[in-house]
Amino acid sequence: MTRKPEFKILPMSEEHIPEVARLEIECFSVPWSPRMLRDAISSPTGVYLAAVSDNGVLGYIGADFVLDTGYITNIAVAPGMRRRGIGAALLSALTREAAERNLKYLTLEVRRGNLPAISLYSSRGFKKTGERPGYYKNPDEDADIMTAEIQSF
Repeated sequence: MTRKPEFKILPMSEEHIPEVARLEIECFSVPWSPRMLRDAISSPTGVYLAAVSDNGVLGYIGADFVLDTGYITNIAVAPGMRRRGIGAALLSALTREAAERNLKYLTLEVRRGNLPAISLYSSRGFKKTGERPGYYKNPDEDADIMTAEIQSF
């Protein structure tokens, strides 16, 4: 049985950017650049959290909080660390932050074929509320829009 890693969820800072940028390359076909990540964490509407262990950044989540809705931009977990509760912990931490700021909804796009991610989001109360044809590139794929009410957490 694989041991669950010990980690803390922290606000993402400049020191995390190099490792998060590497995660972007590992996890996404169109990764964000270090500059894009710096801009995101310095945005007044941005909320970015990192799962950090003694070995470095294991994953991260980011969102823009606008009015009563949090728009999740990215969630990534290092490929070798998946299915160990890191993604769920990041999503829970972001949800707590959204609740503290009195948001009503969290929403995101997910690749239609990303069944592990869809399963995680569904287990946290997200429901399909729409779709975006051709949203993803490399490879081309449609996105499902999933939304959750904060109270459902």
